[in-house]
Amino acid sequence: MGCSGGIGSGRELASGWSGWFSHPLVRLFALHSPILSGRILLLQILPGRILPGRILHPLILLPLLLLGTLLPAGGQAQTLSLPPIPDDGFFVQDLAHVLDGRARYELGLIQEEAFQAHHTPIIVVTIPRRAEFGGGGMSMEEFATGWFDHWEIGARGPDGALRNQGILLLISVGDREARIELGADWGRRWDAHAGRIMDERMVPAFQEGDYDKGAVEGAWALLAMAELGPDAAPPRDPRRWVRSLGDSPLDSTPLPLWGTGILMVTGLVLIGLSFRIPEHRTVLLVAGVVLIIGALFIWFLLAILAALIGRRFDSGGGSAGGGFRSSGGFGGGGFSGGGGATGRW
Repeated sequence: MGCSGGIGSGRELASGWSGWFSHPLVRLFALHSPILSGRILLLQILPGRILPGRILHPLILLPLLLLGTLLPAGGQAQTLSLPPIPDDGFFVQDLAHVLDGRARYELGLIQEEAFQAHHTPIIVVTIPRRAEFGGGGMSMEEFATGWFDHWEIGARGPDGALRNQGILLLISVGDREARIELGADWGRRWDAHAGRIMDERMVPAFQEGDYDKGAVEGAWALLAMAELGPDAAPPRDPRRWVRSLGDSPLDSTPLPLWGTGILMVTGLVLIGLSFRIPEHRTVLLVAGVVLIIGALFIWFLLAILAALIGRRFDSGGGSAGGGFRSSGGFGGGGFSGGGGATGRW
């Protein structure tokens, strides 16, 4: 009998396996387990070599097949427990609570310009660790892609067509990793540029524990990307047009904050001169007082304006949401193209 053990020829052995694998229960388990399908196919191809002369009884093999459906495989995706698209519509979700009000305010200015003028939602998310969302065994790239697709980050143009050029800036504080994940319209041509932004503008700040600076400077660079658009050629040197934490529309007003200081100093000088030039004392004194009062008034107005804008872009109250807020949200049906850059510190 040889190695057949009374089972018969190899042809009979193969036919026996074929009949067993055609059983409805086995096919049901195989349908829900790609890994199991591959194992069954292997057994069908090499029945005599896998189990020469011995066919397991169905009562023994069936539990093994069940176990195969439960075993993870390297190619299978993990199940993530990601939060839904935020109902509050804020483009900043500081789930790790590392961004202060000033950073949220500046991020809001950046996000508003990118979204309103260039149809590019720049979403900033901080998290404590990937493991808290079921991604402990995933790479940062896989995790960010899953988050991007789950939130469908994108925008609709005036014609209603999808602009799949959204950007996710995901910072995992506890894992000491960050990811710039790009929508599919960006392709892979912008990966090297995103890598320079990450390495030169963000990671150095994160290494110092300054998440405000890293997030804001990275967002300024991403705004410049949005201004160019995915069809443009990536610039060679991102440092030429990247602004830093502290840049805001108030800095480019006709009379910035430092200008009020000049007015006050000029007013004090005129008042001093009024005591040295008696014949023009009244004129100099009045002019000096007017300049000082005017400077204080302008400074006060700018302070109120900054407070109002800051309140607009910051939810306050310890909430995770902040930055720019869109009534329609940012879930425009977008999906990741796999492009972007990852930083570690």
